Amino acid sequence: MPLTYIDPGTGSIILQSLIAAILGVLIFFRDAVKRVFKFIFAGKAKPADAPAADATPKPEQDPVRDS
Repeated sequence: MPLTYIDPGTGSIILQSLIAAILGVLIFFRDAVKRVFKFIFAGKAKPADAPAADATPKPEQDPVRDS
C-alpha cells in the first residue's frame, strides 16, 4: 500500500501554492530592484528644460480647422 498518494484536490492546491510563491518572489524582487536603482540614480536626472531625444516638433496649427 503506497503512502505517497495525493488526491487531485490536494495536488491542485500544492501546485497553485507553488506557482503563487514563485510569482510572488519574482514580483517582490522586481519592485525591490526598481527601488534600489531609483534610489541610486535619483540625483542623475537630466534637467527639465533640456529637450528629450525623441521629441518631435509639433505641427503648425491650421486656423481653418481650429475654428
